[in-house]
Order: sequence, then structure tokens, then C-alpha cells
Amino acid sequence: LYSLVSWTGGKSLTDDFIVPKSATTLVATYDKLNMKKLEKITSKPTDDAVLIPGREPNGLREGIFVDKGNDAESLIRFEVPSIDEGMVVARAVLRLFSTLKSSDDGGTVMAAKDVDWKEGSVTSKKVPKMEVEIGSIGEVEPDNWYDIDVTGAKLDSDTSTVTFLITDGSSKRAVYRSKEHPDGNGPELVLYLAPLATNAPTPVPTQTPTSVPPTSVPSTAAPSFVPTSAPTTSPTSLPTL
Repeated sequence: LYSLVSWTGGKSLTDDFIVPKSATTLVATYDKLNMKKLEKITSKPTDDAVLIPGREPNGLREGIFVDKGNDAESLIRFEVPSIDEGMVVARAVLRLFSTLKSSDDGGTVMAAKDVDWKEGSVTSKKVPKMEVEIGSIGEVEPDNWYDIDVTGAKLDSDTSTVTFLITDGSSKRAVYRSKEHPDGNGPELVLYLAPLATNAPTPVPTQTPTSVPPTSVPSTAAPSFVPTSAPTTSPTSLPTL
């Protein structure tokens, strides 16, 4: 697992880039993360509920599930714990404990930050709008934990809550323990925090004109001639014929 240290040019750890049509190179520097040295915070959900069209909201079930045949989907909400200044979320994981039976598709996970809903009143007609699709859980077997990497939700110190929607799936229902299950193993949100990188980004060389000290350049002016005394011809005696 790697964490982004810096973008060339001093960009923040997460950023949106508008890439021009011409060829552009973005250079990233990576540090390999030692997961054992990261600060780990585990949170329990404040709300979870199963949503089925035409049925009353029920957030008190001992299980949450996804069932494409009945258009059943589930919502889970967590309060995001306080993140100290100078720390960033290097990795975020949603943990679900599968129960009762196996399924060939455990559903697709989607996420949204800071949306308001309550397990006693939310319905299939009031499902909060999701912001990002995380990915598919895949095949699940009963009595197993499934870890879904939800780092793509981009949780940070400004995030108060995060909601996950488990949707789609298959007609073979996938069931997970809810926060109300008497034997525990309800949903968990695990954050791995790392210090914000302080190493300076590598500067990008640019063609910057520099002042060049003047050098002696031979003059191109036409040379001037200084007259010199012409040699004087001394008369010689001519012979008398």
C-alpha cells in the first residue's frame, strides 16, 4: 500500500487536475506505508436501515441486506472521528460481517459525505444521493468478515459523517449483521491515519532566462588608418652625358 506524498509543483495530497489536450506529464512521489505504524481508529455506525419499495422503514433489524430481486438495498452511516491537524486518512475500510447464507454478489458499495437521514424515517423514496461508486463486494460466504476499501470516499478533517449505500447485488440475497445484532459484529468503519508529508516537492526545471555578464566583443567598425610619414626620396646625382 502506498500513500501520495506530493505532486510536483506543490499540489495537495488530493487534487483535481484539468489536463490540456496537449501531452502533459504529472509526476507523483510515493512512500510505501507501514500499516503497523499507522494510527488506527474504528467507528460503529449511528444508523443502518434496509430499504424496500412499498415497505415501512426498518432500522431495527438484526441484519441489513441487498436483494436485487426485491429491489432491497441498505444504508449505513458513520460519524467520522476527529482527525488531528497534521494527519491524513491514508486508508479507509468498511467492514461487513456476512451471515445466514452465501451469495454470488454481495452488492455494490456507494458513498456520500455529510448527508442527513435517520434509520427510523428513511425510505426507498428518500435515499440520499450518492457521490461516488466504490466498487463491488463480490461473492460472499456466511460467517466471514469482508473488508471494502472505501478510501475513494475521500474522508478528511472537514467530513462530519459518511453514508454507504449497498445496492444492486443478485437475486440471491446477501445478508450482513447490523448494529442491532445481539452477538455483535455489526458494520465497522476503520480509518488508518498517517502524518501529513512535510518533504518539499521536487521542483520542475524550467527554461528561465538568466542574466549573462557582458563579454568583450570585437568591434566591427571599419579600421582607421593613421598616416605615417612617407619615405622621402633623396635626389641622386645624374651622370653628365
